[in-house]
Amino acid sequence: MSSVSGGPPPTFASASGTSGTSGTSFNPFKALAKVAEKIADGVSSIFKRMGSQPASLGTQYSAHLSDVTGPGPGPGPAPAPSSKDVAPAAPFGPQYGVRFQAKAEQGTVLNGYRVLGDKTKGVEPGFTALKDWHTEDDANLRQPGNTLHGAAKQWITQQMLTGIGPHRPALEQTVKAAVDMLALQGGGDTARADLLKGMQDPQKGMLNFNMCTDKQLVDDIAEQALALLVENESPVETAHVHEALKQHLMETQPKFTEKHYIKLDYYEANKSISGNYTIPYAKTKALGGIPVLGNLLHKLGKSTSPREINQGAVNEKLANDLMGVLGMKTQTLDLVKSTYADGTPKVMLDSTHIQGFNDFDGEKNAAKGSVYIKDGVLVKNSRLPTDAPGEFNGPPQLHTGIDDLGGKKVMMLLLADRDALGSKGGNKGFVENQFFAIDPGHALDEKRLSKRGDVKSDLSFDPASSLASQDYKNFSIFDQSTFAEKMEGVRQLQQLQGRDSALFDEYAKEYGPEQGNDALNFRNQLLDTQAQYIGRRDDILKTFSSRLAVDNYQFGAEVDSDPALKRNYRDQTLNLLDGLEKLTSTTVGTAKGKKDGIRLNIPHVQKPEDRKAWDVHQNGDNVVFTFNGKPAEARKMLETLNDFRGKTTGQSLPAFTTDGAGAITLSVPTSQILQAQSALSYSQIMQYKHG
Repeated sequence: MSSVSGGPPPTFASASGTSGTSGTSFNPFKALAKVAEKIADGVSSIFKRMGSQPASLGTQYSAHLSDVTGPGPGPGPAPAPSSKDVAPAAPFGPQYGVRFQAKAEQGTVLNGYRVLGDKTKGVEPGFTALKDWHTEDDANLRQPGNTLHGAAKQWITQQMLTGIGPHRPALEQTVKAAVDMLALQGGGDTARADLLKGMQDPQKGMLNFNMCTDKQLVDDIAEQALALLVENESPVETAHVHEALKQHLMETQPKFTEKHYIKLDYYEANKSISGNYTIPYAKTKALGGIPVLGNLLHKLGKSTSPREINQGAVNEKLANDLMGVLGMKTQTLDLVKSTYADGTPKVMLDSTHIQGFNDFDGEKNAAKGSVYIKDGVLVKNSRLPTDAPGEFNGPPQLHTGIDDLGGKKVMMLLLADRDALGSKGGNKGFVENQFFAIDPGHALDEKRLSKRGDVKSDLSFDPASSLASQDYKNFSIFDQSTFAEKMEGVRQLQQLQGRDSALFDEYAKEYGPEQGNDALNFRNQLLDTQAQYIGRRDDILKTFSSRLAVDNYQFGAEVDSDPALKRNYRDQTLNLLDGLEKLTSTTVGTAKGKKDGIRLNIPHVQKPEDRKAWDVHQNGDNVVFTFNGKPAEARKMLETLNDFRGKTTGQSLPAFTTDGAGAITLSVPTSQILQAQSALSYSQIMQYKHG
């Protein structure tokens, strides 16, 4: 299934998040036994740190790297490290994958990957690598239209047109055999037969390849020669030509030169007596500064079963594909399968490098003009008069150069990924001015996915947790976009209903009982997640139903007949609605409300409880904006609205009215929507409220 796995991969890859199984009842005895197992595992860890090992536990740490490594078919592996570069063996024998000690495996070919070193970002065990030659690549060489096929023909042609290398004589044998075969297949074409005959002239030799004016004939010869090389039907002496061709392709084709990031490659030496695995302790922060105690507590709190690890990999791939379905640019993420030493299936994630990608954690490169997150907004350093070309040492300023950023907010909230951006912005980024979504490791969490009503109609939201570390991080970067831009994401979500839920069906079909192993059977969990996702999506769309209805407002025959003009009226109606909320709510004008913070373009409502929500509907030839609250609250707001009208261009707005019982109304003729929005623009509100 193409959406689930990227073709027939070798083995190995990664994922970040893991999620537990659902629908299981709590068994106190089983839980107690699990705790006991973890304690025993912790004791084993202490022995390990002390340099000794109980015989009864030692056998739990045997690993069999050879079980998952192949002979590395084809050329291309980097030179093997010297003995002085190889890390010492782990206390309990060789680890499975020792990716955390990268030098020990650098240059090794593991199941179709050439290991480059340890994966440096994130805590999940894994490594960086390049793809090695695989049997499917030989099949691609035979397939006209395939990239490798075309590049191979080009190489053969170039070798015959220019230069004489060590494999040239053997290649000429293959080309001559190809010419002979084409001559026999001539079919009575005398002109073509003469050209072929001339190319075999011993006086001219094969170098007359470049004298042939029939480009199609040259292409046909290269095609036939390639077939002979791939099918091994050429003389034995030409076998090294096939290898030279593969070497060339591996050095020049993106498939082999593109870096891969492999995650969730858990080590056998980190296996507990319960059969669970933990992230290597050296990748975590030492607890309390006491390594032995820290490792014990780490193992007690972070032990994960192979099934949970596998499900986490599948969930992350699903979330990545879902982001693509929802219209976001994403990384290429593939699931690849291997096995643990005991034969348990092992699923990992393989993500490829995005050319030109920069994440939002760029503060370390701020002086080079990087975009980064500061105080919850995107910024970029300004230039000082004394700065050299390419240097940016001035104070940070708000950066709004990422296209359509606001529309991504509802997608991130729908997926319930509290860590979508990360604490410093390392989980998302951009290429040029396009937003790119990567690393959805905490998406589709069932606890957050099951929430209803937490996303508000202005795209503010209730906290995901009372703990700051478990709450949504840096989602305020989306709030320096207009409300119309944010609503574009809601509109897209409405249009994509069905395509998103169908993706869950594909995964449930792929990872079900038919896999024949419980460690790969997640059908019930996937269908449960699908139900929660659909419920959350529909709840969000219901929240925005009155605002989505603006799409169907009638603004007059002239406007309605021009799609671009009508979109502008629609968008400014939404921005006018948002402007009313920003004007009457408690807002800040700098990032996080700091006295000397980054100045904002759009005033920000920091807390959901500070928002004053307005509604909108159409009544004949008027668009009506209304607020309903307590009488005292409405009176205070009306004072603000009238003061704004008197001190700014807002005086061109129609008058606000009240019923004295807590309702405020602004009725704007459809023909005056653009003027009204201009009078109540974000810049006018910023100037009025924040100077």
